[in-house]
Amino acid sequence: MSSFIAVVLAFYATLSGAAEWISIKPGLSYASWSYANPPLNLHGVQVDLDQPNFRVELSLEKDRGSTPRRLASPQKMNALALINGGFFNSQFSSLGVTLSQGKEWQSIFSRKEATGLLACTAGSSCTIYHIYSNVIRPSWYTVVSGIHSLVKDGTPRSPADDSRCSSFCTGANPRSAVGLSEDNRTLYLMVVEGRRPDSVGVSLARLGQEMKLLGAHNALNLDGGGSSGLVVEGRLLNQRPVNEPNERPVSSALGIVELPQ
Repeated sequence: MSSFIAVVLAFYATLSGAAEWISIKPGLSYASWSYANPPLNLHGVQVDLDQPNFRVELSLEKDRGSTPRRLASPQKMNALALINGGFFNSQFSSLGVTLSQGKEWQSIFSRKEATGLLACTAGSSCTIYHIYSNVIRPSWYTVVSGIHSLVKDGTPRSPADDSRCSSFCTGANPRSAVGLSEDNRTLYLMVVEGRRPDSVGVSLARLGQEMKLLGAHNALNLDGGGSSGLVVEGRLLNQRPVNEPNERPVSSALGIVELPQ
């Protein structure tokens, strides 16, 4: 780990550690917290995947083009918590391998730009893969692809990593991310507000640092910008960008669903 990242992590750890986690269900909680300089508002969810009554699911292909709040509703996924998913085009076709309830999406616009994916079994055994592949394992039930690793084997993305990318990586924007603890038994979801006077947004390196602080040993960048949305118990936690006040329809969403007892 570079000295720059170590200093940043040490400084911000005291701030993010002040976040108050609120329980939704045993093993499922959320928190919101802020920084002053630069101004940032962040929202996170953590899920104990050992809880047998939770399952990590992706919205159905037929529901693409809905907003995160609509996808989280009882009429769709009935998710306790949900975050927007993978990148997509104007027809809401998905980027990279995408699976819902074990069924591969047919509306895929590209398999070339994705750099990694989150894959979960029906029993919510989840793994983040930093090397992308189009090969689908029979045990996979839920898969969402992303662009750029944020934390890899405990090491967060650095500003030097961003500098080899473009403004897509270095720019301050709203962001969404998914991560897993070192033992893969805790799932983390995060949205950072952006394009607002009270929350300017973050680079991918800063997003990786925040995911590391949250507890992620591996983390993946999901679609961001105006697509970013974190819904908890039907409520959109994050404020929208000033230039896009209405919630944006997305291709997919990753949700935590409570199974029948």
